[in-house]
Amino acid sequence: MDELKIISTSSDETVRIWDAGTGKQVGEPLVGHAAKTSGVAISTDGTKILSGGWDGKIIMWRAETRTIIRILKPRMSGGNLRVMVLSFSHDDKTFAAASCDGTCTVWNSETGELLLDFEDHQNTVETVAYSPSGVKIASGSSDHTIRIRNTHTGERLTQPLLHADSVRSMVWSPDSRQLISACQDGQIYFWSAPTGTQLGSPLQAHLGAINCMAISPDGSLLASASDDHTARLWNTVTRQPFGRVLQHSDMVYTVAFSPGGQFVATGGRECIIFLWDISQEGVIATAAVISGGNRDLGIASLRFSPDDKTFACASFDGTCTVWNSETGELLLDFDDHQNMVTTVAYSPSGVKIASGSHDHTIRIRNTHTGERLTQPLLHADAVRSIVWSPDSRQLISACNDGQIYFWSAPTGTQLGSPLQAHLGKINCMAISPSGSLLASASNDHTARLWNTITRQPFGRVLQHNDEVYTVAFSPSGQFVATGGMECIIFLWDISEEGVIATAAVSVSLLHAAPIPHFAGNADQPRPISGSLAGSLRPSISASDVPSDGAQGMSSLPITPAGLVDSEVPPISSSSTLTRDALQGAGRVASPHGTAPVPASPSSQSFFKRLFSKSDTHVASAEHSKPRKSTFFNTLL
Repeated sequence: MDELKIISTSSDETVRIWDAGTGKQVGEPLVGHAAKTSGVAISTDGTKILSGGWDGKIIMWRAETRTIIRILKPRMSGGNLRVMVLSFSHDDKTFAAASCDGTCTVWNSETGELLLDFEDHQNTVETVAYSPSGVKIASGSSDHTIRIRNTHTGERLTQPLLHADSVRSMVWSPDSRQLISACQDGQIYFWSAPTGTQLGSPLQAHLGAINCMAISPDGSLLASASDDHTARLWNTVTRQPFGRVLQHSDMVYTVAFSPGGQFVATGGRECIIFLWDISQEGVIATAAVISGGNRDLGIASLRFSPDDKTFACASFDGTCTVWNSETGELLLDFDDHQNMVTTVAYSPSGVKIASGSHDHTIRIRNTHTGERLTQPLLHADAVRSIVWSPDSRQLISACNDGQIYFWSAPTGTQLGSPLQAHLGKINCMAISPSGSLLASASNDHTARLWNTITRQPFGRVLQHNDEVYTVAFSPSGQFVATGGMECIIFLWDISEEGVIATAAVSVSLLHAAPIPHFAGNADQPRPISGSLAGSLRPSISASDVPSDGAQGMSSLPITPAGLVDSEVPPISSSSTLTRDALQGAGRVASPHGTAPVPASPSSQSFFKRLFSKSDTHVASAEHSKPRKSTFFNTLL
């Protein structure tokens, strides 16, 4: 039991490994995808992990070190690129990938060479499975068919196996002579693998779509997970139910047996992975090992208090919660926002906490009592990022409409007119250690620097070729790092007013994915346990990987020390740039026209910690500097 591990995918773009006995996350998340992860597989020897995502990428990881071995793309362009499911062959020499564009591909595990490419399905390939003998491979599709082929030649061995609805999941019998399939209509089919003949009538197993099946190691039990809020066990010989119904309160997306066959793990939309003991016929839920509660669990931002004793969580359900870092006790729960809360920040003094929301407001509260200290701070659009001044007397906020607002924290009064900083959404802000410069990153393909006193642009525009999601200052204030959809982290030298791109460092130094400020697009579904590895493997030794995480908004100085409300300069109309002016304002420094300069060891060290001072998303906050084992490590 202590050696069992569960691997899960999620719409937060990560792959995570959990200890099935304690429910705690093992090591840091695997971060490398730029969209929801939807497929996962682990090699038979436990040394490699495969992950697939809606970004069209397949990533192979070293399980022990959590490092990327290689990144593959079955389709570079055109069609629906989402990778839905992955499966290793039983000798680990090859693996198969199924995609939304109707293709199924087979790859060499050692070299990454594409070996076979099947394109005869007429719709999304939802599932793929090797036979235990390794001789055959089956693919199931939304076109209501299964195709069985020779693993080595790709030759089709039977006629298509016809179903009444989309095929969602398949499992082979241990002797490779039977194939069992599950459909959108809740039915389970049994097939002769050598002939493709249907064995008896379909079993009406569920009242909703069946999302996943698993077969016990001895082949005696079949497990199915369904949209009807249940998982069920079936005797494979009699096709009768076994034990109790595994009842959930929402859709169940995945199911897996432990290697010994004693335990079944189930997970789904509840964001909880349940572990069930089936050593006796009566199935007993032994542990809800990873719990997220019953609300809309999309988490947009996490922040530690300056003393690390508490942390705050901003959620898509419109709530902001404060927790004890040591015990996991819920201390405060604010639910007065009318839309998702996308950012939260403690004041440097630790006395106040601010939450920003898509309801166009910021709420400032007492950290200890939860008392609201001002009226809501009103904006013209959704609030995306918040930073405090070092004396805790000013708050600066950034919005979807590209505007930056300045506020008096004691009174909630707006200080001058908003600054029209960008032509698109502002995703992130950061401040130089001296407090003299404010940096902003935007969907308009730029990051910009602003003088915090005059609110005028500083230096050149930091031009990118795609959306910019995050920005950070180095501890000395000499460098600014920016990153986004390009999958590159750029380092800019601002020791002089002229901003110069000194190094375009491949994101592989940290991880191979865009570096988003938020956990995802605000309109995307909430994070869910999207998939589990097809079986629970023995323990995988984990080690930390370089972190790009962040948690300390409290350590970001943004105005010069001693600056109080009365000292803020008046804002003239000339200090707020118009959109027309922004189109051509400032000298543009583009990293793309210059040769990257190799990063020095000190620069690499800086990159490994550069986000420890920025307002990054929950995924980053979660895998930041190693922390002692607390409830926070198991929160997600």
